[in-house]
Amino acid sequence: MAIQRQKIDYPGFRSERIFRNTEKIESNVINLIKKRLNLKTAELIITSSARDSIFYILRELKRIIKKKKVMIASFNFSLMSHIIRKSGLEPVYVDVDINTFNISENDLKEKIDPECGIAIITHILGNPVELSVIRMLQKRGIIVIEDCAHSFDAQFSYNKDNKNKFVKTGCCGDIAVFSFNYTKPLNSIYGAAIGINNSSLKRSILLNNSYKCIKRTSFLCEIKLYLKSLITYFLLSTPLFDMFTWQVNRFIFRTMEGFDIIDYFSRDNQVYMPKQIKKMNKISLLILENNIKKFDSKLKKISLIRKEYSTRLREEKIQKGSIKTGYLYALLVKDKNKSKKILIKFGIDIKTGYCRDISKSECNMSAFLEKHMIYLPFYQSLDLEKIEKITGIIKEINLAL
Repeated sequence: MAIQRQKIDYPGFRSERIFRNTEKIESNVINLIKKRLNLKTAELIITSSARDSIFYILRELKRIIKKKKVMIASFNFSLMSHIIRKSGLEPVYVDVDINTFNISENDLKEKIDPECGIAIITHILGNPVELSVIRMLQKRGIIVIEDCAHSFDAQFSYNKDNKNKFVKTGCCGDIAVFSFNYTKPLNSIYGAAIGINNSSLKRSILLNNSYKCIKRTSFLCEIKLYLKSLITYFLLSTPLFDMFTWQVNRFIFRTMEGFDIIDYFSRDNQVYMPKQIKKMNKISLLILENNIKKFDSKLKKISLIRKEYSTRLREEKIQKGSIKTGYLYALLVKDKNKSKKILIKFGIDIKTGYCRDISKSECNMSAFLEKHMIYLPFYQSLDLEKIEKITGIIKEINLAL
């Protein structure tokens, strides 16, 4: 039996809820998210995707602040630099810390110049950036956008009055972006949210009202997306994955020199760029509302899985992730391609391409991570027996760095 890289939650909801008023459902979802993240004074806008949201925010900020440069971690979502350029701004690539995979505070300080008006701080794989990084940027008058696509409900820790305090990601930057794509920690079939914490930016962005003037996604489009998520769910369900999906992927991987068909169909479209921002429709909102209420039980299972991985591998050499949540499970290996071949041979399906070196070797640590990082299976139904098999093979063959 193969161990798959990922499973998605069944994108279901109670059918009778479809007759509820869409605006009321949306309002309830916003209130649930704000309560969960303690975003008491933030303005929260539900959107179609995180990439749409970042594009919209950058376009609006360009109009407000007039500065041309956006600082961004060089190990990141593959389309991030494309989105920045399409919004009419210039990316400044900042290298990452090899221990956390997040943006390096030292390299960040070196690369700040008077033209840097915005910084996108991505919490890579659910692991929060140090709070000191955000505070340092804000003191220098730089607008901080927290990219919380992987880190819904994760927490910063900081010391105050000799006591450890905690605050949720998305609460500390000027603006936050969350993703609810069906593969993310809190998921729907698609969707995202923008949280605006900075009161002056609330006025500047919201008074423009451009986000309100765009039509909702059509019902036909919503049904297509729902059907796509159902197909993905079934292809990644254990019986069908073992009998069909895994067999096809393994055959193609062997005969086409390492071509991964699952990666191919799930990768980001390099020419994609949203022309407008759209709000989610009723089906996605209903699924999101349902999954927020079940989120605590999912967190407990995910935390246990991360703990089991940590105790079975050398903890100082792996990514520990955030305090409560997570997204995939990263491991550094000596040879990424060789490791994938060996693990596939033993029936373990892994992902090798998610975050990338978007600076194209301009930043050394990012280039190193892209060359040596793999993503182990990581989902809430992963049991101890499978974790023991995965970590046992990695240790026995000495794949890890």
